[in-house]
Amino acid sequence: MMMRIFQSNGVGSGQSAGANRTAQAIVYGADRGAVISNNSWGYTSPNVFPDVVKTAIDYFIEFAGYD
Repeated sequence: MMMRIFQSNGVGSGQSAGANRTAQAIVYGADRGAVISNNSWGYTSPNVFPDVVKTAIDYFIEFAGYD
């Protein structure tokens, strides 16, 4: 499955909104049976991203692939 979380020009409507959309997409995938999450982000510092995204990634790791 593929989910677009940014506008067609690649821009979000703000960092907080973008982080929330990212987290929602990750959880949506996990809840619908995805077993792989492939993401390409433009974070400028390794391992530094919003807590809501980290929580969603942890959720995906725990629950992805189950239906």
